[in-house]
Amino acid sequence: MKVKELRAALKEMGLPTKGGKLELENRYVEAMMEEEPVVEEAPVEEPVEEVVEEKPEEPNMDGGPDCECSWCGNGYSHR
Repeated sequence: MKVKELRAALKEMGLPTKGGKLELENRYVEAMMEEEPVVEEAPVEEPVEEVVEEKPEEPNMDGGPDCECSWCGNGYSHR
């Protein structure tokens, strides 16, 4: 890098920009080594809730007193 580029980069980092090229390069390298690397985390996939369709309860058609079949509904009874 040129001195002008080094000074611009150091200024952007908030570091001193005074000194010769070697001093600026060392300061820049040290600053770059101190920075924590940015590691992109993989997106966390949220679990998908399964929608379970509940079947409607089947009507009672056993011929008992709670029978809901059409025969009992019309006044007939099971044999």
